[in-house]
Amino acid sequence: MEQGLLGPKLAPTALLLSILFGASGHLLMKHAALLNSIAPPTLATVAILLMALAIYSIGIGCWILALRTLPLAVAYPVTSLSYIGILWGSSYCFGESITALQMIGVALVFLGVVLVVLRDGTAVRIRATLRRRIRSP
Repeated sequence: MEQGLLGPKLAPTALLLSILFGASGHLLMKHAALLNSIAPPTLATVAILLMALAIYSIGIGCWILALRTLPLAVAYPVTSLSYIGILWGSSYCFGESITALQMIGVALVFLGVVLVVLRDGTAVRIRATLRRRIRSP
């Protein structure tokens, strides 16, 4: 099977970028929605919404690249890490409160992701890939 632009070594990076771009796109969509709720849509609001959609689309592209080599049964649960980014981002950017119950829920999701990734040594392979990437330019 031809690896093309993305080999198995870059798949974890593509997956993490997918999560980052996806969460960022969601936060920007919320920002555009809030701007639109206080005033009629302006060119600036439309520009923010288009930027949100572009960033989210980049995340989808990274997701597709990651799926070329990562098992879907591992990659998909890892995307739930975006919950952590969304929870933190909504609190930081929009002043939304985070309850103890939400923190417990996100911690359980994170624990679930760790358990899924540990299956079949996937975590070991991801750590080894990241170590090689840090050591070599």
